[in-house]
Amino acid sequence: MQQKLSGESYKGLDCMWPRNSPLYASALKANLTGQTMDATDLKFSDGQFNVIMDKGTLDTLLCGDNSTANAAKYCAEASRVLQSDGVLFIVSYGTPENRMSYLEQEEYGWSVNVHTIAKPTVSAAATADSSDASSVHYIYVCQKR
Repeated sequence: MQQKLSGESYKGLDCMWPRNSPLYASALKANLTGQTMDATDLKFSDGQFNVIMDKGTLDTLLCGDNSTANAAKYCAEASRVLQSDGVLFIVSYGTPENRMSYLEQEEYGWSVNVHTIAKPTVSAAATADSSDASSVHYIYVCQKR
């Protein structure tokens, strides 16, 4: 991971991660700067970002106390810090039946498209069945209007 995170192409990249995350340690080794912050109360300016990548944040919030309220706060904050035409990419194990109700709220000002990617398999001979929810991750693409 460290090698993938270092390099000139990542200069100016703003990162947030949990302090106990392996990504945090790798990023420090790669001399990337980042912050730990409450995703439901971001300390960034309105419209500061054109892209936000979420790998597990929404899923984590939905597993905790006050999950519905926290998911709504997170989405509102993501929407607030996104520029017009900005995109929030969410990689999730949650099916559209369980995630779209959180994402498709008019006040966020975005449209949502869903894509799937196969989960990695242990065996080179194994293939993922994209119709089986347990064998795919969902990519939710929330495009600001």
